[in-house]
Amino acid sequence: NHRPPFFKGWPTAGPVLLDTAGSCIAMHGWLAKQLTWPAEDVVRGVCKQIYELGHGVWLDPRLEVFHP
Repeated sequence: NHRPPFFKGWPTAGPVLLDTAGSCIAMHGWLAKQLTWPAEDVVRGVCKQIYELGHGVWLDPRLEVFHP
């Protein structure tokens, strides 16, 4: 579905730890400066680097992203 809940069991209360993300990622500049966007796996590669640096990728289901 394109509106919440996107699938059965969709979290609604608070942030959820993800393996990887898509299309829109917000992060601190100090972290972004340590990352590259690998051509072979792009966003998945960025998420992998975030974990390798000891951080996590989180989804806040209370937020929305709009693409103009």
